[in-house]
Amino acid sequence: MPITNTLSITLIQRNTDPVYLGRVFSISRMLSWATLPLAYVIGGLAGDWLVSYQVTFMFLNPYGFLLVVAGVSIAVIIAYYSLFSSIEELEKKQKTI
Repeated sequence: MPITNTLSITLIQRNTDPVYLGRVFSISRMLSWATLPLAYVIGGLAGDWLVSYQVTFMFLNPYGFLLVVAGVSIAVIIAYYSLFSSIEELEKKQKTI
């Protein structure tokens, strides 16, 4: 969460007019918080499934395995978004101003 929040807040602050910053932040927060119930349901079901089938990975209990999967997915998402050239263009645009 700290990594994704920092990246999204930085992009919003750099590319939004100060007049609209509060509105953009409120819409961004509303959309991100709206996904939390779905994340809780999916995480709970995945945790229960892992416990019921006793899935283990490298001496981790099922919940440790779930945390490892979450960490790996965050790393994959960051690597995926770092390949976008449009993000680099936003950074270059900010330096020229």
